[in-house]
Amino acid sequence: MRIFQYISIFLFVSLVVFIIYRNSPHYQIIKGEIYGTYYNIKISTDKKNKKLKEEIKAKLQEIDNKMSVFNEDSEISQLNKLSANKTLNLSQDLAKVLKVSHTVWQQSNGWFDPTLGNLINLWGFGTTKAKIPSDNEVFDYLEDVVEPLVNVINECRTDKECPHCGCYVFKSDLPQYNYVCAECDENFDECEVK
Repeated sequence: MRIFQYISIFLFVSLVVFIIYRNSPHYQIIKGEIYGTYYNIKISTDKKNKKLKEEIKAKLQEIDNKMSVFNEDSEISQLNKLSANKTLNLSQDLAKVLKVSHTVWQQSNGWFDPTLGNLINLWGFGTTKAKIPSDNEVFDYLEDVVEPLVNVINECRTDKECPHCGCYVFKSDLPQYNYVCAECDENFDECEVK
């Protein structure tokens, strides 16, 4: 009689486990390595989709080929290696990222600086080994990157003054405003500026 009870309990527990397992969602896990790190994507599905895995990997590889600073052959790495008087045909995706980074640079009053990658690498904090650069290396960097940046800033500066602080305002690339003040971080229309 006791054996019958144990078998009944075993069958009941097995039935419960089977029902729970059958009703629980199944997952497809897609793993890989890219951008100098790892990714792990978990998708709730009843069947594995090999095509989806290939499409995800292809999209991530496309992004890596355009925007990874860890990929020496990527588009952004080629741009970072470009000397000041050379040009490079940019993909639409990278052009959009650069436009957004320029807008963030403007809105942060220069606190966000997308041009610092080479300086970070110069000191060994990025994709290169740590070293202390010579004064000449630092001055060469400043001449190659900061000077053109100052030229861009001067091109954007106007002779109009901010009505709040009196500083010169810059042309804004925000569509709803014509000007931005870097000092007080205010945006203005044409009629508000002196």
